Amino acid sequence: MSEANIRIYINDSLHTVAAGTTLAQARARFCVGTATAILNTAVNPRPETVLHEHDRLYLFAHTGTYTDTDLSALMLERQPREATVKLRGACIGIAGAGGLGSVVAENLARAGIGRLVIADHDVVEPSNLNRQRYFLRQLGLPKTAALANTLRECCPFVQVDAVQETINADNCVRVFGSCAIVCECLDAAESKAALVTALRRQLPDVPIVAASGLAGCGSARSITVRTVSDKLYVVGDQHSDSAEGPGLFAGRVGIVASMQAHVIIQLLLEQQI
Repeated sequence: MSEANIRIYINDSLHTVAAGTTLAQARARFCVGTATAILNTAVNPRPETVLHEHDRLYLFAHTGTYTDTDLSALMLERQPREATVKLRGACIGIAGAGGLGSVVAENLARAGIGRLVIADHDVVEPSNLNRQRYFLRQLGLPKTAALANTLRECCPFVQVDAVQETINADNCVRVFGSCAIVCECLDAAESKAALVTALRRQLPDVPIVAASGLAGCGSARSITVRTVSDKLYVVGDQHSDSAEGPGLFAGRVGIVASMQAHVIIQLLLEQQI
């Protein structure tokens, strides 16, 4: 290759262009009708931006139809490619598909996790809709099936294994044995403790991201991540209990769930918690 040329990726295909090529010149050459450009996770940089060796540039026009491959690449191009590759190779287990689990699942799917194993025995009911990621049309459906359908609508490239059963000490290995990390998203404190204990005993090498304390509408600043060990992390305020009457609100439950998803992504990317 001539020193006057550089190699860049255009929509994941390798191309050779002249050194000093600008974004505007690349758009004119490769996609005249470009509506949006993403360069190394930055959206629509200045037209005079000069491209460099191994830059990743996505050029696309607005349309209602994309192939699954194109859609996956375009959706995830705001993330560093190295991170996306790691996330695509991961399988995450989610115990419970309610206010925590449905939000965790959506956040992980949108981040590009390759496979989700979601276990829950319940069905969608009206009281769920104030904080859980379901729709009126899904009332009465099993939560796992409803959530799998929702995720396929927004992230068709994510594999979802919907397990319609109560998760417990007897079946947690069978259900989550292939998962890199398990996210505990159950309701009752007793069930939470029993599942975490069983997972620690039976799958000692699998990290667990649990939740404790998400009820009421207290300050979001009280929600923290507690590192119990290198295999157990607990998100929440560590004390509030919905059984005591403070209620459950979408914002606060969603904060805990989003933080759980974030901890999972940090673990997969080997970031400091």
